Amino acid sequence: MNTSYTDEKSPRSQPEETAPAATAETRSAFARVRTALVWIVLGWTVALEQLDDNSFLTHLRTGRWILEHHGVPHSDIYSYTVPGAPWVAQSWLAEVLYAGLYESPVGPNGIRVLGGILGAACAYLAYRLADRAAAGRARTVVVLLPALFVSALYWVERPLFIGILAFLALLWIVEIPDSAAGRRPLIALPLLMWLWANCHGSFALGFAYLALHLLGRWADGHRPWQGRERRLLQATVLAFAACFLNPYGAGLVLFPVQLLTHGEALQYVPEWQSPDLRSLVGAAFAVWIAVFVAVLVLARTRPTRRDVLVSLPFLLLGLWALRNAAVAPLVGLPIAARLLPAARRRSAVPAWTSRWSPRRC
Repeated sequence: MNTSYTDEKSPRSQPEETAPAATAETRSAFARVRTALVWIVLGWTVALEQLDDNSFLTHLRTGRWILEHHGVPHSDIYSYTVPGAPWVAQSWLAEVLYAGLYESPVGPNGIRVLGGILGAACAYLAYRLADRAAAGRARTVVVLLPALFVSALYWVERPLFIGILAFLALLWIVEIPDSAAGRRPLIALPLLMWLWANCHGSFALGFAYLALHLLGRWADGHRPWQGRERRLLQATVLAFAACFLNPYGAGLVLFPVQLLTHGEALQYVPEWQSPDLRSLVGAAFAVWIAVFVAVLVLARTRPTRRDVLVSLPFLLLGLWALRNAAVAPLVGLPIAARLLPAARRRSAVPAWTSRWSPRRC
């Protein structure tokens, strides 16, 4: 009897064998789309709130001043005691965006809608970041929910909100190298960092993250002058040079460093103080630290030197100043997602049916 059909799949038997696998892949893809929509709606709902931040009016008035004078202010336009002192409107691009929406026909509601869009984008990007880092094999909600909860406490009408989204985009470029943006860091990084630097001073944390990532990869044996690390290093240099293309030149780039020299004033600003565990932000950040440490301790594989070198400084930054808690959990999110154990998947077809497949019959 000729038994060659057992080596070559016939047209009749092939669909019958691949059908369960195809069905499982379709269900998995549908589940991802459904989950992504849930996170998008959740992010939109959380960020779509009333305009009640205490510093928003200053940003709005500065943006209107820029539109009225067709240029950025170079001297203090608000101070009573030192009028005319040199001043850098570091978030000038975000402020122009706020003023443009406010002056548009939609008015203040346009700024609320902008917040909803930013929230939906942050929630979706965080979900995709965790899912891709875990290769779709783990239930990432156990790390995604506490990390996103801490960050969402800062989703208000401030340029920092734009900085949070920019940080997530940076994490996507670095942590997911096979993504479209990850394959083109020489284009994606300079463009992202230029926009970020002109919107909020947290861009300095982005460069700190890139430096820690390259140093960590070097410690793991990946030299920064070879392979993808070389392209990331080149892209970082180009991005830093692009940041100088702004109305203030070096003044805007050095603004975060100069701000830290005013420690005597920052100590009276609540967001520059260490988190209080009795507050909502402090308690939520403590929960994230507990979850992150538990994942590292219970993981079947050890974190790399790079993972430790990147996550630990940002955890310390979050403990040093409350405002850094907006991005510190996001840095640890893909690391924790990669270390999660694989979730047990239910087979689309009962196990007993494998004994009675058409091919075995």
